[in-house]
Amino acid sequence: MANLTTPSPYLDRLNCYVQSVLNGETLVSSYVMKAVERHRRDLEDERFVLDPAAIDEALGFIETQIPYIRGDATGDMFQLLPWQVFTLGSLVGWKWQKTGERRFRFAILELARGQGKTTMMSAYVTYHLVKGPPGTSCYNFGPAERVSLLCFNDTKKTLMSMGKEAGTRIRPRRLIGDQEWIMGYRDIREGNSGSFLEALPAKETTADGLDPSLVIADEAAEYQGRSFDKITTSTVKRQSAQVIAITTPGSGSDPGIYMEHRDVATAVLDGEHDQADGFYYLAGMDPDDDIEDQANWIKANPSLGTTCQVDDLQRRYEQAKKAGASAVRAWRRFHGCQWVGHADPWIDLPTWDKLNKGPRPDLKGRRCWAGLDLSKSRDMSSLIALIEADDGLWIYGQHWYPETTALERQTSYRMPLIDWGANGHLTLCPGGVIDYDSVEAACLKLNDQYDLQGIWADPMFCSQLEQRCEASGVPFGTLKQSIQYLSPGTIKTEELIAEGKLFHDGDPVLRSATQHCRVYRDINLNARLCKKSSTGLIDSAMALTIAVSCYITVSPESVYEHSDLKVFG
Repeated sequence: MANLTTPSPYLDRLNCYVQSVLNGETLVSSYVMKAVERHRRDLEDERFVLDPAAIDEALGFIETQIPYIRGDATGDMFQLLPWQVFTLGSLVGWKWQKTGERRFRFAILELARGQGKTTMMSAYVTYHLVKGPPGTSCYNFGPAERVSLLCFNDTKKTLMSMGKEAGTRIRPRRLIGDQEWIMGYRDIREGNSGSFLEALPAKETTADGLDPSLVIADEAAEYQGRSFDKITTSTVKRQSAQVIAITTPGSGSDPGIYMEHRDVATAVLDGEHDQADGFYYLAGMDPDDDIEDQANWIKANPSLGTTCQVDDLQRRYEQAKKAGASAVRAWRRFHGCQWVGHADPWIDLPTWDKLNKGPRPDLKGRRCWAGLDLSKSRDMSSLIALIEADDGLWIYGQHWYPETTALERQTSYRMPLIDWGANGHLTLCPGGVIDYDSVEAACLKLNDQYDLQGIWADPMFCSQLEQRCEASGVPFGTLKQSIQYLSPGTIKTEELIAEGKLFHDGDPVLRSATQHCRVYRDINLNARLCKKSSTGLIDSAMALTIAVSCYITVSPESVYEHSDLKVFG
């Protein structure tokens, strides 16, 4: 039987959260409800004991010793939200009755972005470093080094704010009591006890030979290969060691090894499996929830009203709806904490085909903007022009591909490159490389036939072509291929399609590209087409978004004069 007789302010707060969820006063996902019900059942399980002193020590330390180190509350002491009291209290409080060792060796915290989970984990790491026994070894892992440094840097700033300066001597040093913490770029070490924190990318090789006390696996759903398995098994040498995976749902259709662990979590919460040493807090909107009903959003965002606001989520959702289906999927993933994947095309086929207005009319002399995806010499190149019409923009596409590799690639890409060439939809360049003279001639012809406002291209491959075009009077510019530069054109393309203001003549090359495209969106819903996750040749679709970038920038009626578009680097 769990020991609940000792007075404990933090256990009282934990119990208030449990009761609030069970009473329906706090709306949670179905799996969080099951986690709370499991907690209540475990109070009657003689295998376990809930230790109020351990809860008070850890959570009391966080709220009385650790300040916020970023955001509006910087400098104020940490204030744990109800869901954080439940999760951290469970992680430190539950123990095995027979041994007194920590019960939960593994945990998954799956929540929407902006809930403060990384900040909470940095406070938890700080507690382990400062209050843990000598030799405490902590690790921050991430799918990339920059991600592993997120929690690490928060912990570093926390220790810097808590301690007194002890000189630099190459690395900054801070005194906290009798501890001297030495601050490195991706490691923090205590000179006397041997305790340390290190940030590492989640690769299979980096998890070899570790003996961790605590591991924080940030964005665990994005780990590749078997790295997550190696990390989760690295704690075998310590009886009270923990691995805590914090994440939003993954970005791809194949979430890898993480999903195997998540499947165990859902089986445990569903009562189909008894994994006593695992703790699981899976927030998120349920499949049958109405996404339009803001009351459901708190299921994915338990910090709503504190670290994130309804108005901001609503603004992002309205932007996503305007941008199209793929943007709504991204909102559901980041802010609804739902597993939606990227299996669907960038633009759905019925929407794209509605823009087919038959043969392109004679628009000579009209204003025109163009985008050029100039590939390496042995791949596809595409030039997409947007020609101004009375009620929108006509798309005029020209494409090139090396003839000798077309047959081979036709099989691997499952695209009728040879047929496209025979039907005049694609220029098959003799030999094995792109005929750049033909591309240059097409640029010059656009300039002759239309009031060309500009041709934009990726600066990586176009330096010679740019010089030759400019010498011939063609207005030529470049667009860097990072998300902050590509996002405005990508989002505006989606808006023009949704508004029915882009027209085409059924170009099969471009139609295929829009169907094979996959789009990457960051937390701010900035977007770019992603060749890596796409399933075929998307060069013409990329050229289309570059052309739209040119259009919204060079056009006198720039989109920036009328749109609340924000770009984040």
